[in-house]
Amino acid sequence: MKYCSKCGRQLNDGEVCNCQSGVQPQGQPMQGQFNGQPVMGGNVQFNNQPQGQPQGQFTGQPQGRPQYSQQSSPVFENIASLLKGLFKNPVSSVSYYVNNASAASSCIVIAVLAFLSGLRQLIYIAGYNIKYPASSAYEGVKIFTSFLNDMFIVIASAAVFALIIMLLVNAFEKDHKITYTQALAVASLMDIVYFPLAIVGTIIKMIPVAFFGYVASWIGAFGNGASYALVFIGIKSVERDDNHMPIVFGVALCAVAVMTTIVNLIF
Repeated sequence: MKYCSKCGRQLNDGEVCNCQSGVQPQGQPMQGQFNGQPVMGGNVQFNNQPQGQPQGQFTGQPQGRPQYSQQSSPVFENIASLLKGLFKNPVSSVSYYVNNASAASSCIVIAVLAFLSGLRQLIYIAGYNIKYPASSAYEGVKIFTSFLNDMFIVIASAAVFALIIMLLVNAFEKDHKITYTQALAVASLMDIVYFPLAIVGTIIKMIPVAFFGYVASWIGAFGNGASYALVFIGIKSVERDDNHMPIVFGVALCAVAVMTTIVNLIF
């Protein structure tokens, strides 16, 4: 076994070392640098980036954590989408509203309608007192009680209406059940057009000309019809068999009428 006298490399029998020729012999590890230190593996420069670590600037956002854009509450988004498409795309808007219903959005709509009902009553009382200043039909506590009574009737009617719809639809549909939340969303549509227009009609009716009384009744009729149509669409979006629609809608309205009569008799 021989060794090179220049570099000390072990040589095979008959092999001539070429360490002085400038060619790196095979099998001789090549040196590179890693962080300024010589390493075995080649005449290359390695950066100090750990393997598996993505290169680039750090943005401050933890890796793997999604960034979320600020969005409004889904509750108000659902209400806003309903109001935007109420007359332009009523079928799709109502169907989306009912099928994506939340108890919060339905309760907000019902609460607003209850307030509008009470406000309409206050406007009516104001007009009555102006027309009949000597009358004592509406004074002090009676005005406040009338306001609360109207609000309570709207809220109770929606609750009863939703319950009847849920019970009837689930009785007819054996394989498709709806929740009370969905039924409450349908019930919240019952006066969604009527009460805003009823306030307008009540104000118009205060004008001391008989013709404007007729105009007020026409506005109220439109509001009633539009609201009932929206309820019809709402029931249709959760019930598969349209043949049951008249019964479901009719019985639900009848139950509300009975409840309203009882409340009025009590209070």
